[in-house]
Amino acid sequence: MRVLKYLLIFVVLVLVVGVGAVFLLPRDQIVALAAAQVKAQTGRDLVIEGTPGLTIWPSVGVSTGPVRLSNAEWASTPDMVRAEGAEISVDLLGLMSGTVAIQTLRLLDPVIALEVGAEGQQNWVFDAPGASGSSGATETGTAET
Repeated sequence: MRVLKYLLIFVVLVLVVGVGAVFLLPRDQIVALAAAQVKAQTGRDLVIEGTPGLTIWPSVGVSTGPVRLSNAEWASTPDMVRAEGAEISVDLLGLMSGTVAIQTLRLLDPVIALEVGAEGQQNWVFDAPGASGSSGATETGTAET
């Protein structure tokens, strides 16, 4: 009976520490990491506005305010993508070990402006070094906390 009591106390403590760790999520660092990864992959600036909020369900992460992705220099509009917000989910196990690893970046209500220039260039073709690989594999951005 004593062992069961101590086991129950241990499980409750682990749950409390886990929930507490979620509330200490480095929200600004996750937003900055997402913007840096998009810049590295596309060569375009990702502007994320507003104060990041915490999301717990369906995945652990942050939610943001309005989001804009800059367009090609020759394009007629300054932004290629505008969205009402974004949801960025992170790897919970990695977070508990001190590493922030972004799993998904989901745009909410996006408006995408696709254009073809006078010389046939397309604004959805990115010139950044990381954008040349189109094998379907994605690179996960990580940062130590």
